[in-house]
Amino acid sequence: MQCPKCNRKLRTVEERGISADRCSKCQGIWLDSGELRNLVNDILCKGEQIPALDCSHNRKDLALPSDTDDLCPRCQGRLRTTNYGYNSNIMVEKCLSCDGLWLDHGKLMQLAGYIKNADEMREVIRLQEQAQAEAEKEQADEPEETSGVYAVLVSLAGIPAGDDVGHTRTPWCTAGLVVLNVLVYLYQTFVTADVHALVQGYGLIPAALMHGNHVTSLITHMFLHSSVLHLAGNMLYLWVFGDNIEDELGHLPFLIFYIFGGLLAAAFHILVYAAADMPMIGASGAVAGILGAYLVLHPNARVNLVNRYGYYTVRAEIYIGAWFALQGINAYTAISGGRANGVAWFAHIGGFAGGLAVALVYRFMRQPRWAAPT
Repeated sequence: MQCPKCNRKLRTVEERGISADRCSKCQGIWLDSGELRNLVNDILCKGEQIPALDCSHNRKDLALPSDTDDLCPRCQGRLRTTNYGYNSNIMVEKCLSCDGLWLDHGKLMQLAGYIKNADEMREVIRLQEQAQAEAEKEQADEPEETSGVYAVLVSLAGIPAGDDVGHTRTPWCTAGLVVLNVLVYLYQTFVTADVHALVQGYGLIPAALMHGNHVTSLITHMFLHSSVLHLAGNMLYLWVFGDNIEDELGHLPFLIFYIFGGLLAAAFHILVYAAADMPMIGASGAVAGILGAYLVLHPNARVNLVNRYGYYTVRAEIYIGAWFALQGINAYTAISGGRANGVAWFAHIGGFAGGLAVALVYRFMRQPRWAAPT
């Protein structure tokens, strides 16, 4: 293997009981996936002197991910400079193909200090969250201004199991999108060794985009999901409502419409959270665009719902209207300082608005412009 900085052959050395590859000229070190944590654990266990970290930087001073011309010593893939842990300001070069790390001289001990502090902070955060949970439990019986509205919306928001709208085209694009999302989730769950790096590399980070970086994440973030429930919910809505929109628009226009909804959702999220350095992932924004179009094109359709009360049907305009009201309430709660629960509510609103607007234009263009002569 060759050094990505000076192209010299790397030498395999014993680094605290682990075989690592080091450059004799620049003293940089190559670590395969998982080796960094083992090295740091050894450093901490032996009580070695760790340099003090500069924690004075704030979010706007944080370095952002960027691509490099350096090649991975292991697989020759392109290395990407990333801010380790999002906010350490310790830049390392990561191969997104094999998950290996290149550390310049001195970076190993800096990372050891950061990881030590992070481990200590996790314990502090755990205690804080425990105290917060106990405080919320004590306040659970106090009424909230929107509690009645929430109860109505949650009762209406059952799980969609189908509708009564038929279609004449086979929904190839809808099915393909579902399959693609499932395959990506299987990859990030069972194949990649570092999901954290994958999400950082392909999730949508508003602060990075505001600096002209991470542009491809405008598309790639739509195909990543945080959990099985996150994936299943999005794919269920896509399957139930997407086939009818694809039938209405056609295969290729539907695919373009789907991507457009996701892009507009991303734009709304960036508009509200321009300085955020936390990645946003998921197909929710694009799926919200489908709901907006469905509301315009099939308002009187009957949606089959399943919830804790049983199985029933409701008109699409009622169900989707209730869904959108719930997004609005949660978005207001998030922007006013309440808990957002890690959900990009404004992305849902942006995608929905985009789908609604496109469907209104489509319906207007489809209508006859003048009456036939009699």
